[in-house]
Amino acid sequence: MVYLKGKDCAVLLPVFKNTTDTCVQTVTQGHMGEAWADNATEPHCGKIVLGDFCFFDGDAEHPSAKELVAHLPLDTPFTDWTLVGSDEKWNRLIEEVWGERARAITRYAIKKEGDVFCKEKLQNFAGMLPDGYTIRQIDAELYDKVMEKPWSWDACIQFEGKEDYLNRGLGFAVVHEGELVAQASSYCIYGEGLDITISTHKDHRQKGLAKACVSTLILACLERGWYPSWDARTLISVALAEQLGYHMDRPYRTYCLRVK
Repeated sequence: MVYLKGKDCAVLLPVFKNTTDTCVQTVTQGHMGEAWADNATEPHCGKIVLGDFCFFDGDAEHPSAKELVAHLPLDTPFTDWTLVGSDEKWNRLIEEVWGERARAITRYAIKKEGDVFCKEKLQNFAGMLPDGYTIRQIDAELYDKVMEKPWSWDACIQFEGKEDYLNRGLGFAVVHEGELVAQASSYCIYGEGLDITISTHKDHRQKGLAKACVSTLILACLERGWYPSWDARTLISVALAEQLGYHMDRPYRTYCLRVK
């Protein structure tokens, strides 16, 4: 098993050729994340890691496949891993290696369609904030607030630090009485755009903050010619995506593995 980082991850492009997940593209294009493979030059199977996601593809029956599934990076702030196999062979291998520790869950792939957004509708959503709430682009000050709490740090945590986020990332936050209460940001970036992450503080939910914030982010992406990719963890997320113009592609199985 060999470790890959940066541009070296491009060797896994043929292994992951059938995926549409932009987190995988982020790593194979060398923007973020890391990877492991059975071979550094002509791999048969591989694992891509971005944040708390592990993606497996290639030959699940290869002698190195089980080692790839069993190995997890230890230097991480996350308490759970999301393990994503490319097919049923990989899913069975995940179950074999981790047993009951790997809890099967369903995520929802969202179609990547270029011409589905109505800017007027998004602008209306972006302006629908309750009194006392404002939307600001995440700057140096808000970056620090984002990184203070686990509920919001997905907005920036994949970047190498504040300067890297300000140079390469894009996000917006809802502020109430000087405090960060919701965010929509680039979980990761890839050549054609970014992958969206959204979160709202538990005391400020059911107020339309996420819809307003992510609408602002999508509009900013469209202005830059970037595609705002979306993958949904829940059906609630699917419903919000569909209000914004997206369409669901399919449900797919993943595994939640508690590590801390």
